[in-house]
Amino acid sequence: MNLKEVQSLIKSVANSGAVEFKLASEEVKIVVKANITESEVKIKRSPSEIDKIIKHVVTEKSVTHISDSIIKSEKDIEKSHIITSPFIGTFVTRPSSGKSEYVKIGDTIEQGETLCMIEALKLFNEVTSEVSGEVTEILVEDFSPVEFNQPLFVITR
Repeated sequence: MNLKEVQSLIKSVANSGAVEFKLASEEVKIVVKANITESEVKIKRSPSEIDKIIKHVVTEKSVTHISDSIIKSEKDIEKSHIITSPFIGTFVTRPSSGKSEYVKIGDTIEQGETLCMIEALKLFNEVTSEVSGEVTEILVEDFSPVEFNQPLFVITR
């Protein structure tokens, strides 16, 4: 997290009325506590209120998700297929430097067509499409680390 994200997190926690907030990841551990006096009344929060606070405070980088702009309605959900990473590794969009990408947004693809490679332990493994359709979203940047089952592409049938 950079300084602006930490400052934003502190402001969000302060505005939410929370007394204490903890966030821990592999990279950082943050504890934000409100400065309260003994004379102030402590208010208990319901689980739904706590969920709202957490959803408001958590940043996009700490959660793997698909943006609302990708799938806008139930009809889009039925037409969309998400290709996920079969294992942990590094996302690679082209067979070698100087060559073109396997696929770009807007490309029409066939079932079984190679979409990318995942490099793990110096081995390059193809990720192929499970369906035919159009590539509508590429959710990962070239040479980014990916986790098992992380969404990589959205294909619209």
